[in-house]
Amino acid sequence: MLNWSKYENFQRSEFDSPDYTNSGDLMQSSTLNLLQKARTLSKTPFVITSGFRSKAHNTKVNGVSDSAHLTGKAVDIAVTPLNYVLILSSLIKAGFRRIGLYAKHIHADNDHKKKTPACWTYTEKLKTLKDKIYKILNDKQSTSWLSVFAPAIILLVLYTLKKKKKNVQL
Repeated sequence: MLNWSKYENFQRSEFDSPDYTNSGDLMQSSTLNLLQKARTLSKTPFVITSGFRSKAHNTKVNGVSDSAHLTGKAVDIAVTPLNYVLILSSLIKAGFRRIGLYAKHIHADNDHKKKTPACWTYTEKLKTLKDKIYKILNDKQSTSWLSVFAPAIILLVLYTLKKKKKNVQL
């Protein structure tokens, strides 16, 4: 059983599969340690949209059959254009090396049985960002590279995620 007091910004229920009560306890401590580190670095709340998944729930959400969610090694975090880069950069700085980029969430996992580093997206507008992040993940000095290019990455994210709403400006 996990010691949830170590993860001051999270509660077990945030990681539960909707069809499996208390399944947040099946999350891996290595994943939660990285996540807590990222949350501390970002100084912004993380909204977990998916943590541990039962096989039935993974099938329901069209997850891949070998999803890292099934072993408690993955999280999906809700993002907005305003916090996207902050959350993304904190995940990288914390040590996540497998990142999935989506318009409304970021997937992060530490499943070392899968190709690492890895960065992917199924969103056409995010493919350029995916290529840049993959380079960061492969760079052994990624945190210094990230700090130099963070303003450009922020503009790229805002541009690619910009909707026709007038409240999101470049």
